[in-house]
Amino acid sequence: MENGKRGLNHISNTRTIQPMGWASSLLHFGLPAAALFAAFHFLMPWLISNGLSFVYAYALSLSLPLSGMLAAALIATHRERHLLEWAALQWRWRLYGMNGRIWFWTIAAVIVAMVAYSLLSMVQSTLALQGIIPIPDGLPIALDPRQQVGPDNFNQAFGDIQGAWLVLPVFLGLLIINIVGEEAWWRGYVLPRQELAFGRWTWLVHGLMWNLFHVFKWWDLIALLPVTLLLTFLVVRLRNNTPGVVFHALFNGLSFPLIVIAVLG
Repeated sequence: MENGKRGLNHISNTRTIQPMGWASSLLHFGLPAAALFAAFHFLMPWLISNGLSFVYAYALSLSLPLSGMLAAALIATHRERHLLEWAALQWRWRLYGMNGRIWFWTIAAVIVAMVAYSLLSMVQSTLALQGIIPIPDGLPIALDPRQQVGPDNFNQAFGDIQGAWLVLPVFLGLLIINIVGEEAWWRGYVLPRQELAFGRWTWLVHGLMWNLFHVFKWWDLIALLPVTLLLTFLVVRLRNNTPGVVFHALFNGLSFPLIVIAVLG
Protein backbone atom coordinates (compact mmCIF):
# COMPACT_ATOMS: atom_id res chain seq x y z
CA MET A 1 0.00 0.00 0.00
CA GLU A 2 2.85 2.33 0.87
CA ASN A 3 4.53 1.58 -2.49
CA GLY A 4 1.32 2.47 -4.30
CA LYS A 5 1.11 5.83 -2.50
CA ARG A 6 4.75 6.51 -3.30
CA GLY A 7 4.05 5.74 -6.97
CA LEU A 8 1.11 8.16 -7.03
CA ASN A 9 3.12 10.89 -5.34
CA HIS A 10 5.86 10.36 -7.90
CA ILE A 11 3.55 11.06 -10.83
CA SER A 12 3.45 14.82 -10.32
CA ASN A 13 7.27 14.93 -10.26
CA THR A 14 7.93 12.99 -13.46
CA ARG A 15 9.28 14.50 -16.62
CA THR A 16 6.70 15.51 -19.24
CA ILE A 17 6.09 12.78 -21.84
CA GLN A 18 7.81 13.71 -25.09
CA PRO A 19 5.99 13.62 -28.50
CA MET A 20 6.86 10.78 -30.86
CA GLY A 21 6.85 11.97 -34.48
CA TRP A 22 7.24 10.09 -37.74
CA ALA A 23 10.93 9.21 -37.55
CA SER A 24 10.79 7.98 -33.96
CA SER A 25 7.52 6.13 -34.58
CA LEU A 26 8.96 4.27 -37.55
CA LEU A 27 11.95 3.29 -35.44
CA HIS A 28 9.84 2.14 -32.49
CA PHE A 29 7.62 0.05 -34.77
CA GLY A 30 10.30 -1.06 -37.21
CA LEU A 31 12.75 -2.63 -34.78
CA PRO A 32 10.18 -4.93 -33.08
CA ALA A 33 8.77 -5.81 -36.52
CA ALA A 34 12.24 -6.80 -37.76
CA ALA A 35 12.88 -8.88 -34.64
CA LEU A 36 9.56 -10.71 -35.01
CA PHE A 37 10.16 -11.28 -38.73
CA ALA A 38 13.59 -12.79 -38.03
CA ALA A 39 12.20 -14.99 -35.25
CA PHE A 40 9.37 -16.31 -37.43
CA HIS A 41 11.21 -16.82 -40.74
CA PHE A 42 14.67 -17.80 -39.51
CA LEU A 43 14.63 -18.96 -35.89
CA MET A 44 11.42 -21.02 -36.08
CA PRO A 45 12.45 -22.98 -39.24
CA TRP A 46 15.88 -23.58 -37.69
CA LEU A 47 14.33 -24.97 -34.52
CA ILE A 48 12.00 -27.21 -36.53
CA SER A 49 14.89 -28.47 -38.70
CA ASN A 50 16.71 -29.41 -35.49
CA GLY A 51 13.88 -31.61 -34.28
CA LEU A 52 11.62 -29.27 -32.29
CA SER A 53 7.93 -29.67 -33.16
CA PHE A 54 6.10 -26.79 -34.83
CA VAL A 55 4.03 -25.80 -31.80
CA TYR A 56 7.01 -25.48 -29.47
CA ALA A 57 9.18 -23.80 -32.13
CA TYR A 58 6.39 -21.32 -32.88
CA ALA A 59 5.81 -20.49 -29.20
CA LEU A 60 9.51 -20.13 -28.39
CA SER A 61 10.33 -18.04 -31.46
CA LEU A 62 7.54 -15.52 -30.94
CA SER A 63 7.97 -15.35 -27.17
CA LEU A 64 11.51 -14.00 -27.45
CA PRO A 65 10.76 -10.71 -29.30
CA LEU A 66 7.49 -10.25 -27.43
CA SER A 67 9.29 -10.60 -24.10
CA GLY A 68 11.83 -8.10 -25.39
CA MET A 69 9.01 -5.62 -26.06
CA LEU A 70 7.80 -5.90 -22.47
CA ALA A 71 11.32 -5.37 -21.17
CA ALA A 72 11.81 -2.42 -23.53
CA ALA A 73 8.53 -0.85 -22.36
CA LEU A 74 9.62 -1.08 -18.73
CA ILE A 75 13.09 0.30 -19.46
CA ALA A 76 11.78 3.15 -21.63
CA THR A 77 9.17 4.07 -19.03
CA HIS A 78 11.77 4.06 -16.28
CA ARG A 79 14.02 6.31 -18.36
CA GLU A 80 11.20 8.85 -18.37
CA ARG A 81 11.79 8.93 -14.61
CA HIS A 82 8.68 6.95 -13.78
CA LEU A 83 8.82 4.46 -10.94
CA LEU A 84 8.28 0.86 -11.99
CA GLU A 85 5.47 0.45 -9.48
CA TRP A 86 1.87 -0.28 -10.27
CA ALA A 87 0.44 3.15 -9.44
CA ALA A 88 2.98 4.94 -11.64
CA LEU A 89 2.69 2.39 -14.48
CA GLN A 90 -1.11 2.54 -14.26
CA TRP A 91 -0.97 6.29 -14.87
CA ARG A 92 1.73 6.22 -17.55
CA TRP A 93 0.25 3.26 -19.42
CA ARG A 94 -3.36 4.43 -18.84
CA LEU A 95 -4.59 1.18 -17.34
CA TYR A 96 -7.81 2.30 -15.67
CA GLY A 97 -10.99 0.53 -14.62
CA MET A 98 -13.91 -0.36 -16.90
CA ASN A 99 -17.55 0.51 -16.25
CA GLY A 100 -20.60 -0.96 -17.96
CA ARG A 101 -20.47 1.47 -20.87
CA ILE A 102 -16.81 0.70 -21.59
CA TRP A 103 -17.45 -3.05 -21.38
CA PHE A 104 -20.31 -2.67 -23.87
CA TRP A 105 -18.18 -0.82 -26.44
CA THR A 106 -15.27 -3.19 -25.93
CA ILE A 107 -17.34 -6.33 -26.51
CA ALA A 108 -19.10 -4.70 -29.48
CA ALA A 109 -15.72 -3.78 -30.99
CA VAL A 110 -14.44 -7.34 -30.53
CA ILE A 111 -17.50 -8.78 -32.29
CA VAL A 112 -17.14 -6.36 -35.22
CA ALA A 113 -13.43 -7.15 -35.45
CA MET A 114 -14.07 -10.90 -35.47
CA VAL A 115 -16.67 -10.62 -38.23
CA ALA A 116 -14.45 -8.35 -40.33
CA TYR A 117 -11.45 -10.63 -39.83
CA SER A 118 -13.43 -13.73 -40.81
CA LEU A 119 -14.77 -12.13 -43.99
CA LEU A 120 -11.43 -10.69 -45.07
CA SER A 121 -9.68 -13.99 -44.27
CA MET A 122 -11.77 -15.59 -47.02
CA VAL A 123 -10.58 -12.88 -49.41
CA GLN A 124 -6.98 -13.53 -48.36
CA SER A 125 -7.39 -17.26 -48.91
CA THR A 126 -8.70 -16.68 -52.42
CA LEU A 127 -5.84 -14.33 -53.26
CA ALA A 128 -3.32 -16.81 -51.84
CA LEU A 129 -4.79 -19.71 -53.83
CA GLN A 130 -4.56 -17.62 -57.00
CA GLY A 131 -0.94 -16.80 -56.27
CA ILE A 132 -1.61 -13.07 -55.89
CA ILE A 133 -0.41 -13.20 -52.29
CA PRO A 134 2.85 -15.21 -52.19
CA ILE A 135 3.09 -17.80 -49.43
CA PRO A 136 6.46 -19.12 -48.21
CA ASP A 137 7.26 -22.77 -48.81
CA GLY A 138 6.90 -25.21 -45.95
CA LEU A 139 4.46 -23.09 -43.96
CA PRO A 140 2.66 -25.23 -41.33
CA ILE A 141 -0.97 -25.97 -42.15
CA ALA A 142 -2.26 -23.98 -39.18
CA LEU A 143 -0.66 -20.81 -40.59
CA ASP A 144 -1.24 -21.38 -44.31
CA PRO A 145 -4.24 -19.41 -45.68
CA ARG A 146 -4.50 -21.87 -48.58
CA GLN A 147 -5.25 -24.74 -46.20
CA GLN A 148 -8.57 -25.51 -44.59
CA VAL A 149 -8.35 -26.49 -40.92
CA GLY A 150 -11.28 -28.63 -39.82
CA PRO A 151 -12.15 -31.57 -37.54
CA ASP A 152 -10.40 -34.04 -39.86
CA ASN A 153 -7.02 -32.32 -39.79
CA PHE A 154 -6.93 -30.42 -36.50
CA ASN A 155 -4.16 -32.59 -35.08
CA GLN A 156 -2.15 -32.59 -38.30
CA ALA A 157 -2.51 -28.81 -38.67
CA PHE A 158 -0.86 -28.19 -35.31
CA GLY A 159 1.88 -30.76 -35.76
CA ASP A 160 0.53 -33.97 -34.21
CA ILE A 161 -0.05 -32.70 -30.67
CA GLN A 162 -2.79 -35.12 -29.62
CA GLY A 163 -2.19 -36.04 -25.99
CA ALA A 164 0.68 -33.54 -25.63
CA TRP A 165 -0.62 -31.76 -22.54
CA LEU A 166 2.52 -29.64 -22.19
CA VAL A 167 1.37 -27.74 -25.28
CA LEU A 168 -1.45 -26.10 -23.31
CA PRO A 169 0.66 -24.20 -20.73
CA VAL A 170 3.20 -23.38 -23.44
CA PHE A 171 0.57 -21.78 -25.68
CA LEU A 172 -1.14 -20.11 -22.74
CA GLY A 173 2.21 -18.58 -21.82
CA LEU A 174 2.66 -17.37 -25.40
CA LEU A 175 -0.81 -15.83 -25.35
CA ILE A 176 -0.07 -13.97 -22.12
CA ILE A 177 3.32 -12.62 -23.19
CA ASN A 178 1.86 -11.69 -26.58
CA ILE A 179 -0.84 -9.51 -25.02
CA VAL A 180 1.25 -8.08 -22.18
CA GLY A 181 4.30 -7.41 -24.35
CA GLU A 182 2.43 -5.73 -27.19
CA GLU A 183 0.05 -3.73 -25.02
CA ALA A 184 2.83 -2.48 -22.73
CA TRP A 185 4.90 -1.32 -25.71
CA TRP A 186 2.32 -0.14 -28.25
CA ARG A 187 -0.50 1.29 -26.16
CA GLY A 188 1.34 1.75 -22.88
CA TYR A 189 4.55 3.45 -23.93
CA VAL A 190 4.23 4.47 -27.61
CA LEU A 191 0.60 5.58 -28.05
CA PRO A 192 0.51 8.43 -25.46
CA ARG A 193 3.64 9.89 -27.03
CA GLN A 194 2.17 9.64 -30.53
CA GLU A 195 -0.96 11.45 -29.40
CA LEU A 196 1.19 14.48 -28.64
CA ALA A 197 2.52 14.45 -32.21
CA PHE A 198 -0.43 13.33 -34.33
CA GLY A 199 -3.45 14.56 -32.38
CA ARG A 200 -6.81 13.33 -33.67
CA TRP A 201 -5.12 11.23 -36.37
CA THR A 202 -3.19 9.14 -33.85
CA TRP A 203 -5.59 6.20 -34.08
CA LEU A 204 -5.03 5.99 -37.84
CA VAL A 205 -1.23 6.39 -37.73
CA HIS A 206 -0.86 3.99 -34.81
CA GLY A 207 -3.32 1.46 -36.24
CA LEU A 208 -1.58 1.36 -39.64
CA MET A 209 1.86 1.02 -38.08
CA TRP A 210 0.67 -1.71 -35.73
CA ASN A 211 -0.80 -3.51 -38.72
CA LEU A 212 2.56 -3.38 -40.52
CA PHE A 213 4.24 -4.71 -37.38
CA HIS A 214 2.60 -8.03 -38.37
CA VAL A 215 4.44 -8.07 -41.70
CA PHE A 216 6.06 -11.36 -40.65
CA LYS A 217 2.70 -12.81 -41.73
CA TRP A 218 2.18 -10.53 -44.73
CA TRP A 219 -0.59 -12.76 -46.05
CA ASP A 220 -2.68 -11.79 -43.00
CA LEU A 221 -2.32 -7.99 -43.16
CA ILE A 222 -5.57 -7.39 -45.06
CA ALA A 223 -7.74 -9.18 -42.50
CA LEU A 224 -5.82 -7.66 -39.57
CA LEU A 225 -6.27 -4.06 -40.75
CA PRO A 226 -9.78 -3.47 -39.32
CA VAL A 227 -8.67 -5.18 -36.11
CA THR A 228 -5.66 -2.93 -35.55
CA LEU A 229 -7.56 0.21 -36.49
CA LEU A 230 -10.60 -0.63 -34.38
CA LEU A 231 -8.64 -1.49 -31.24
CA THR A 232 -6.57 1.69 -31.54
CA PHE A 233 -9.64 3.85 -32.15
CA LEU A 234 -11.30 2.32 -29.08
CA VAL A 235 -8.46 3.08 -26.66
CA VAL A 236 -7.82 6.56 -28.07
CA ARG A 237 -11.49 7.42 -27.87
CA LEU A 238 -11.85 6.16 -24.31
CA ARG A 239 -8.37 7.35 -23.21
CA ASN A 240 -8.09 4.04 -21.41
CA ASN A 241 -5.83 1.17 -22.51
CA THR A 242 -7.53 -1.51 -20.40
CA PRO A 243 -10.22 -2.05 -23.09
CA GLY A 244 -7.36 -2.66 -25.53
CA VAL A 245 -5.95 -5.38 -23.28
CA VAL A 246 -9.39 -7.02 -23.02
CA PHE A 247 -9.98 -6.69 -26.77
CA HIS A 248 -6.56 -8.18 -27.55
CA ALA A 249 -7.05 -11.06 -25.10
CA LEU A 250 -10.48 -11.99 -26.45
CA PHE A 251 -9.43 -11.77 -30.08
CA ASN A 252 -6.13 -13.64 -29.80
CA GLY A 253 -7.63 -16.10 -27.33
CA LEU A 254 -9.76 -17.58 -30.12
CA SER A 255 -6.83 -19.77 -31.13
CA PHE A 256 -6.49 -21.41 -27.71
CA PRO A 257 -9.68 -23.54 -27.92
CA LEU A 258 -8.37 -24.93 -31.24
CA ILE A 259 -5.16 -25.98 -29.51
CA VAL A 260 -7.19 -27.64 -26.74
CA ILE A 261 -9.25 -29.53 -29.32
CA ALA A 262 -6.10 -30.72 -31.09
CA VAL A 263 -4.58 -31.94 -27.81
CA LEU A 264 -7.81 -33.75 -26.93
CA GLY A 265 -7.84 -35.33 -30.37
